[in-house]
Amino acid sequence: MKKLLLTIGTLLTVSVLLLGFNTVQNEGGTDLVKGIDKVLETNEKLKKAADKSPENTAKINKLGKELGENWDVIEKQVEEKYPKDYINIEKSLYPLIAYAKKDKPDVKKIVILADEVNEKLVNFKERVK
Repeated sequence: MKKLLLTIGTLLTVSVLLLGFNTVQNEGGTDLVKGIDKVLETNEKLKKAADKSPENTAKINKLGKELGENWDVIEKQVEEKYPKDYINIEKSLYPLIAYAKKDKPDVKKIVILADEVNEKLVNFKERVK
């Protein structure tokens, strides 16, 4: 009888631990998706600012900085868990941020790179959902 109770207790403990572990993993994935959404949102704002108000350098600079800050929140997680995607995204994202922060931003390049970043992030988000 004691062995049966010990076995049942052990199984319940392991089950609870595994359930908790899976919940933490899912929350991490949700946080990553939310972070990707935030980067996508800022990227879209930057593209619109460059396209509709190319003379508004201050706004473009501000959005470039914000884009970098939003990426920084999820960057380490992406780099560690999805190294190939990380490299692919950053090939477009870092140049975009750099162009957006310049004193005289190249708005044509910003629009092109913003489209590339958007496509890469949308595809990445679909894989990590």
